[in-house]
Amino acid sequence: MAKRKIAESDFLESSLPQTRRSQFFDILKNNLWIIFRLGLILLLFFLPLIIKSYFVDFLNVATIEAVKDGLLLEEEGNFWTRIIFIIANGIDLILYPLIFIGIAGVLRVLRQLVHSEGVMFSYLFKKGIKDNFKQYMLIGLFASILKFAINLFAAFYGFNSLTVSLLVIFMTIFVPIFVICVYYGLIYQNSFLITFRNSFFIYFKSFLPTLAFVIVLFLPPILMEFLLSWLMVKQIIYAVLIVLPLPIILLVGTCLYFNVFDRVINITEFPELLRKGLYVPHIEMEALIQKGLDIKTKRGFKDSYTKLIEIFKRFNIKGEYVTSLIEKEEDCYDIIVDNKYKYVLFEKETLNEESSDLVLVSLKSGDGYYFDSELQKYFILTNVVSRGKHHE
Repeated sequence: MAKRKIAESDFLESSLPQTRRSQFFDILKNNLWIIFRLGLILLLFFLPLIIKSYFVDFLNVATIEAVKDGLLLEEEGNFWTRIIFIIANGIDLILYPLIFIGIAGVLRVLRQLVHSEGVMFSYLFKKGIKDNFKQYMLIGLFASILKFAINLFAAFYGFNSLTVSLLVIFMTIFVPIFVICVYYGLIYQNSFLITFRNSFFIYFKSFLPTLAFVIVLFLPPILMEFLLSWLMVKQIIYAVLIVLPLPIILLVGTCLYFNVFDRVINITEFPELLRKGLYVPHIEMEALIQKGLDIKTKRGFKDSYTKLIEIFKRFNIKGEYVTSLIEKEEDCYDIIVDNKYKYVLFEKETLNEESSDLVLVSLKSGDGYYFDSELQKYFILTNVVSRGKHHE
């Protein structure tokens, strides 16, 4: 009978992961079977693309051999090579969205691991697809459309300086933003356009880590495409890379962007998600939450003050100027005009509780003016969408 190894010490808080980096290694150490299963599932969704890659390589080789044997003229060979290239990229318009559906399910399982919550594998995979398949399909579709447009340009005009410039823009701007969209959509519920816009701003707040992650993610298949020309061998290596390194790289991205979201979004908007899945001492967590409140208060004061000035300008309030803006309580300000209290400005949640409208109340007349985020006057609260909610 085999002896069980007994731990040398009792369970210690210090053994719990306190950073996303240490959490990555902890997950890798304790959940290898789950990660391997995710790799096998990814392979199923990538399989049509691998099969397509094999047939494209086969047809290209056959075309080259036909030119060498004199069965085709060189111009005819170039024509058919171009046609194969265009058709192959056209097929990607279908295959890329399919792959992103699989990624939606895989990332939902990885999210559960990073949040240190129980993993019901089949349920979470299906839930990830159910919650995000539309947005992930759109990401895959737009990425494939841009790739198709650039490759179509290259097919007709060759790899000139303009083609190279387009490729550089695609790889250094659009691809990183699409990558962030994938992880952003894993946590936050928003329309595709808002997700893309927010991902654009997040990219420039995490430029170097994102660029490094994109290089790690895409460099191996790009190198293989140019360096390996053996039929079937390249496809087998593709399959191995998808099953083994790819889910691990996706886990790296999950830890990386959850850390970025903590710093950029969660600290002020969703403190309940702050450092979720990590062991954070109570005092340190209180300090983080207070820091977020301080940032939000300063930001809210600045935004409210700016909007107030615009409101006064809109209604041509002459001979009066704002002496100061004093916060009485959360989202409520006393406005001192000409050293006298004349107005109260506060924020009021809209019916969908997703954003706030400004309410300006005159202490003299008692009249209240309601404004949306664009400072248009309404007496009925409008539905204004802001950052949105996060997935449960």
